[in-house]
Order: sequence, then structure tokens, then C-alpha cells
Amino acid sequence: MSHQSKKRKVDEMATIKKEEEDLPSPGRSLDYGSALGANVTAFKVGKNESIFRVHTKIMSEKAPSFYTRAVEGQGGLLPAQEPAVFGLFVEWIYTGHIQQISRAERDNLDEEEAEALDDLLSVELVKLYGFGLEFKISSLMDLCITNYMTHFSIVYVEDIDYAYINFAPCRLRKLMVHFLAYDLTHEHPRFTGDIEEQKLEREIYSKDVSGLLGKFEDLRMDVVSFMLASTSYEPLRDTKLNPLDLDPCLFHEHEGSEECKAKKK
Repeated sequence: MSHQSKKRKVDEMATIKKEEEDLPSPGRSLDYGSALGANVTAFKVGKNESIFRVHTKIMSEKAPSFYTRAVEGQGGLLPAQEPAVFGLFVEWIYTGHIQQISRAERDNLDEEEAEALDDLLSVELVKLYGFGLEFKISSLMDLCITNYMTHFSIVYVEDIDYAYINFAPCRLRKLMVHFLAYDLTHEHPRFTGDIEEQKLEREIYSKDVSGLLGKFEDLRMDVVSFMLASTSYEPLRDTKLNPLDLDPCLFHEHEGSEECKAKKK
């Protein structure tokens, strides 16, 4: 199974129309005369202006800050956004979920396919978190955190690089630091094969991480602070604690003020 076959096909959703004929001006709502009489807003996304149509009511209710800024403020024109990431946002608008492959499904793929798929899915989640961060959609950010902790047992170097280039200090960066600190101080199942192969993989990984630490001063400071147990999160003080054993809600925006569905029993 190619990792290409795992890409989302958001155009299959009945509520998303990507046909370009008879499109309204971006940001302008219109009535399609559907059974519900629902208004639909058109968006032009990315440099090539990919067209997305989204029902206005559900969007304004589920992501009011996005609606105010993107529709009322920007007229539905989103040239800086990636269509693939925006498609995941639309999927979340309608379903409340982000489709991710499970660890069990991943185990059925060969090593090359699994690695390629992991790269694809993890960076999508990081970018989607950034979308939520930019438009202040905390519930979307929380879901990205939960999915990352559910589907990946490590943090990828490419994900850290993207987050530290594009994001201000945030909870995803805190999660990445915890993953990184744990990974640097523990033997990890990501390194497979015989002893020599594992040694080579760890050397390559250590070199990549060293490059990141040299590139980002704030990452260096974050890792040092965490490993000195100066983090503000009391449950995270023990650097020996596997991040996968933590409750995702420790990194959520709701800060415990509401019942978290991701909270472990």
C-alpha cells in the first residue's frame, strides 16, 4: 500500500465542493437551495487558489475566530495557507475528527512505506496545529496534540524544525521537548536491526538533533530547562517519564477547565 493512497480525499465529502464552474466570489455566501437551505462560503486557498466550499453556519459556529478573520476580514482569500492542511481543517469542521492511521495499521506496512507515511502524517498534524494556533482554534489544537501522542511514539526532527521556525512558544513545542529529552536519554525502538545498524541509526539521529540544537537557541534552552526539571508542568518534572504515558490534556489549551475526552482514566 503506497503512502500516497493514504492521503485524505476531502473532495469525496458531499459537503465540500471543489468544482470551479459557477463559483461565487471568495468569501461571499450563497444559497445552493439544498434541503437545509444552507449557505456555503467559497475559499481560494494557496498560491494556485484551490477552491473549497464550506457551509457557513457550521464553520462560524465551530471556528468563529477563523470565520471572523478569514471570511469577514480576508474575504475568503487564503494565499498563505496550504490546500492539504486546509482540507484537514474542513474535515475537522464537518466530522470533529482528523483521520489518522493507527499504530496497528502502520504495523501492516513494510518499513519504507511506514516511514514515508509517518513523515506525511506527522508534518500534516504539526502544520494543522499551526493553523489552529494562527486562527485561535483551541479545540483543533487540542485534537492535534492528542493525535500526535496517540499515533507517534517519537517526535520527528523535521517536525521540530518546522515548529521552531514557524511557531512562538506553545504547548506543542513543550510536547516536542519532552519527546526529545526522553529520546536522547533512553534506548528507543525506532532504532532497529542488528547492533551495527542500530548504532548507525542512532549516530545519524544524534547528528540531526545536534544540528537542530545548533540552529535554534530557544530549543537548546527549552531542552536544558526541561532536563533540569524547571518546567512549569508539575507532572513533567521526571525526565524519565515516557511522554506516551502522559495525559494529552497536559498539553491542551483547556487547562483542565473542562472535561477532557482524551484524559486517561
